[in-house]
Amino acid sequence: MKDTQIFPITDEDKVKIFYATHECQCGELYRFLGVKKEDTIDKIAHSYEQVRSNFENDKKIAESLDAAYSVISDKRLRDYYDREIHDEMVTLELEYFKSLNQKNHTLLSIMGTLAAPFEIASLVINSTPSHSNSLGVLQSFIRNNNAFSLGKIILAQAIVPSTIAVSLQPLFILKDKFAYPFSTMGKLTDEILWCFSSFVVVFPLDCYIQSANKLSFLEVIKKIVLCQDGVTGKFNFKNVAYTFISSVGLYATSRLLKGTINKLIEYVESKSLENPKSTFWRNSTLIIKSIYAKTFLLTLALLPCETVRSQFSYFFAQRYLGNSVNLLLTNPISIAVDLVKTQGYRKLYKSFPFSYVTFLLNEFLASTVK
Repeated sequence: MKDTQIFPITDEDKVKIFYATHECQCGELYRFLGVKKEDTIDKIAHSYEQVRSNFENDKKIAESLDAAYSVISDKRLRDYYDREIHDEMVTLELEYFKSLNQKNHTLLSIMGTLAAPFEIASLVINSTPSHSNSLGVLQSFIRNNNAFSLGKIILAQAIVPSTIAVSLQPLFILKDKFAYPFSTMGKLTDEILWCFSSFVVVFPLDCYIQSANKLSFLEVIKKIVLCQDGVTGKFNFKNVAYTFISSVGLYATSRLLKGTINKLIEYVESKSLENPKSTFWRNSTLIIKSIYAKTFLLTLALLPCETVRSQFSYFFAQRYLGNSVNLLLTNPISIAVDLVKTQGYRKLYKSFPFSYVTFLLNEFLASTVK
């Protein structure tokens, strides 16, 4: 005889289960806890403790995990949940994420279209070795590309965010089967997937923008994917492999700098809480937490990495256009040093206005897309 037959489910129990599922956003409780329906209570308890330890400072998620575990750990409530609610929650969750994906893809397309001109302008300015001012560089780029080429470039750039999302979705679904999203391994895998997708999708597009007046997009893809060297005409996997390793280094550096900015914001916020009567810390918190100030700091920190990455795409495109550029003798540090020596530190920030708008749109997107 089941526990629910001996001790019937009360209205209070139903409220408790409803609260747990509601807090998980159409929540399938087992998935939220990072376990499977057939797992034993001991395994579920172990997983719960591990997951919750990652959210000691996040009260909302910690409470949601507590609510989910309070249902699953109680055999009586768990039996009722499995029998009456679980299948419906799985269906609702699938419908919820399907609707959410459609909404997010629409937002990504809109933001991608808005950001495309600014991203292209930033790339062109950052990758051009000329000492000309920013407007001069852009005017030269427009003169060298006809209206049809410019249209193709803007269209390709506009669909990049949604293209990355579409290409990543099946990989993330596969990843979630082997690593819980909130675990250290899950977060590390997320970073690896983001880094890989950025290289696979963004880097060929950057190279195409550099050579749109000479090569078609398919020709660029063929040369990069098939590793066809423009100088020797032979396959050369070393250039792509070396460039990928360098891009991983740049990605890791960008993530570290972004994490530092977030830590700075947290520090200022903590100081405001420690000194509630201090006008300085209160105003500093209001300023630094605003999306405009945060974006300014992010642009200031990340733009040098973007400039170096753009230079890599320039060298790569030149090699595949048949110019003798030795990619294996270039690295992010040497590129940055050469830029500073030849054109000064301002070269690293030459595209600041365009990059700021791009980062600002990305921040708006990140705050909207779930």
